[in-house]
Amino acid sequence: MFDMPIGNHAIVIGGSISGMLAARVLSESFAHVTVLERDRYGDGPALRKGQPQGWHVHLILARGRMELERLFPGLGPDLEAAGAVCFQWSEGARVNGPFGWLPDYTSDRLLVRGSTRALLDWHVRDHLLRLPNVRMEEGCAVKGLLTDPSRRAVTGVRVARDSGDSEIYGDLVVDTSGRASASLKWLEEIGCAAPPESVVDCHLAYSCRWYEAPKDASSRWKLISTQPKAPDDPLSAAIFPIEGDRYIGGLATIGLKSVPDDDAGFLELAKSLRTPEFHAWFSAAKPLSPIYTFRQAPNRVRHFERVPNLPDRYLPMGDVVGTLNPIYGQGITLAALSALTLGDSLARASGPDPLSAAVRSHLQRLPREVYATPWIMAALGDSLWPGTTIAVQSRFQRWLLREPWLWLFRRFSVAINRMAAEDPELARGLMEVMHMIKPPAEVLNGRLMRRAFWRMFRAPRPVPGVVPAPSR
Repeated sequence: MFDMPIGNHAIVIGGSISGMLAARVLSESFAHVTVLERDRYGDGPALRKGQPQGWHVHLILARGRMELERLFPGLGPDLEAAGAVCFQWSEGARVNGPFGWLPDYTSDRLLVRGSTRALLDWHVRDHLLRLPNVRMEEGCAVKGLLTDPSRRAVTGVRVARDSGDSEIYGDLVVDTSGRASASLKWLEEIGCAAPPESVVDCHLAYSCRWYEAPKDASSRWKLISTQPKAPDDPLSAAIFPIEGDRYIGGLATIGLKSVPDDDAGFLELAKSLRTPEFHAWFSAAKPLSPIYTFRQAPNRVRHFERVPNLPDRYLPMGDVVGTLNPIYGQGITLAALSALTLGDSLARASGPDPLSAAVRSHLQRLPREVYATPWIMAALGDSLWPGTTIAVQSRFQRWLLREPWLWLFRRFSVAINRMAAEDPELARGLMEVMHMIKPPAEVLNGRLMRRAFWRMFRAPRPVPGVVPAPSR
């Protein structure tokens, strides 16, 4: 596993996906890794209180699936054996873009698996705990950080268990306690300044429900979705396959203060979509759950790399550092890429204190190498909506996320999406960018940019208001 560990004991706060992925890479550099999880997993896949939006759709992008299975060989077959739905996005997903259904295209790089978050977490945990130097302590809530007398380095955590409070010491504390964590409070208690934040919030809200598919449901797709069209059509929807021959159906809207949590309101909102497929499917399918709603889903990045007195041996990761609008489905993929970057930082570390050097390196690399492209894509997309809250730290982004540049990007977005509804090659490229298989610059090359700029100022053709999904 390692020739010489960089440290004896690493502590990971939080046993969700981010924490387990961090523990996986730490297992290659530490003699012992302990994951502290407030909830209890139980005897099989089940939703936990702290599981992020467990009842809602959890799409793992193709890149995220690849990296998860790179870290945990055999995870994919285990998920499929447990009922996860495996399909190529190019063959099984029908996507209604802002200006029409995307045409058929081929790609063998977009393999995805549909499952509940509970099933995914359970099998990732199973693979993680097969490692001999990793253990998970459940029912263990972290209450604060321990430091050396100078408060310059974190040395462990204070925890509360059913048996009472105690202290756990380690060489490194990785904080993946989630978007609702008390991390900033813990840092304040030891005299550390709060990190500056960048926020772009289009005020997304969504409702989800679990279903049994109608008996006469179409077999032409595994997943179907319709995207919003800025600035005047804020509705989107998805029907997503999960294990047990079930589906999660969701409706999302931008700018509304609330979303429906009752049958009549849910169906009425579905009727407002540009395509009739969703209302018909929701009306015919058998509900298996109540309607669950969610708000407060901004793009938010905390710039811990700019905190001058951030204590040594403390490393925030996952939702503690950044959360992006969940409609883009990037969360688990970013968690995997963050973990792999941490593993690389630890492997490269050198000098008299390689562990501290690795932590500092990782803090600098996260915003630059992991979050930069997904953040700007999400921030630009969400900034097109009226009423979006924009408060960013970067001077360049403050300049970019305002008029007239947003007007220009709005026109460019319209041109690209119109072209994608007609061009299979572009549709494939945009889906590979969405799944983080390709960087945007590889698809938006010079030739395509020239076509897009020509389309930007050409009189647009009318777009039908309601269009059913085409047959394959």
